[in-house]
Amino acid sequence: ASFPPTPRALRARALKWHAPMQTLQKNELPTKDGYVFIGYYTDKETKGTQYYTKEGKSAKNWDIDNETATLYANWAKSEYKVTIKPTAVSGCSTSYTITATDGKQTSETLTAEKTITLKYGEKLTVKAAPSSSYFGVITDEKGTHHNSTAKGSAVTYDVDSTKLTGDITIGVTYSTNPVTGDEFNPILWVLALSAGAAGAAVTLIAKKKRTQH
Repeated sequence: ASFPPTPRALRARALKWHAPMQTLQKNELPTKDGYVFIGYYTDKETKGTQYYTKEGKSAKNWDIDNETATLYANWAKSEYKVTIKPTAVSGCSTSYTITATDGKQTSETLTAEKTITLKYGEKLTVKAAPSSSYFGVITDEKGTHHNSTAKGSAVTYDVDSTKLTGDITIGVTYSTNPVTGDEFNPILWVLALSAGAAGAAVTLIAKKKRTQH
């Protein structure tokens, strides 16, 4: 099998019988929104036999006894870590709810900091329920404060996993007065070079050379 400099086209390169697969460059690996590439396999539904790792390295020596073969990209849903940091105040309650892609919900009330895993497509709702003496304040991943509209009134903040690019932290506090202004929170912008959907399947042409004994 062969992979040209541009990742949007693929052409054949010779494979050596019972030798490791040739390493792929990072820009030759396929990408798919909301998913992480986990390797090239002989089957796109049940994974089959893996010949390339997620890093594009050989996972198995080439041993398919055909002149042509197709390997398929396999995927796992992207996951993000969300850390919720609640401040414990008597009479106030911090909770979260995760809504899965099938609509099923999981909720928990927090008394201490917790890191949860959010899969691509899921929605997270963080809720601050203050007592009648406090405003609830949720500070999002950008440092923006979301206040209750009145003392004793709950406030929520939604996290859409399809818009996340990395792990985030959310703070929850309770105050006798609304909190204004944004906290400084530097954001790292990363330029990602996509390998494109063309790498989803790779057709390999093998030229077997066997040693005569």
